[in-house]
Amino acid sequence: MQWFINLTSSSDYSKLLRLVGISFAGMLLFLGISLLYQKVRFIVIQKINLFLKTQMSESILLKAKNPSKSDRSFLVNDLKQLETARIDTQLSIVYQLFTFINAIIAGLTTSFSLSFVFIITSLVPLAIQPLFNKTITNRSKQ
Repeated sequence: MQWFINLTSSSDYSKLLRLVGISFAGMLLFLGISLLYQKVRFIVIQKINLFLKTQMSESILLKAKNPSKSDRSFLVNDLKQLETARIDTQLSIVYQLFTFINAIIAGLTTSFSLSFVFIITSLVPLAIQPLFNKTITNRSKQ
């Protein structure tokens, strides 16, 4: 933290420009990662939806004697929505895990003591809840 204070109070702007450049490059990197994530997400969902539609169409055409177009459409649409939700959830979990790990690494590299205190205080409610859970449950039943 002292480095930032010294940087702003000094008359040497080359370090400040370098910091701005690094920050800008980092933002561009995260923009690129985000765009790549969205592209992969759409490609995966498109391929799965196409696969489901193909499988359902083949199954309906081979097994049904007189398949209705609206029945096929509703069935395929429902399966596509379910599969899309599943894929979205899985990709969201991976993205959130990446974000969490990145935040922990950034926090630990900038201020270890502050990050350590934040992590410990975030875990305190997790440790205290079981102590009062039974009391709260009993009182809410009354």
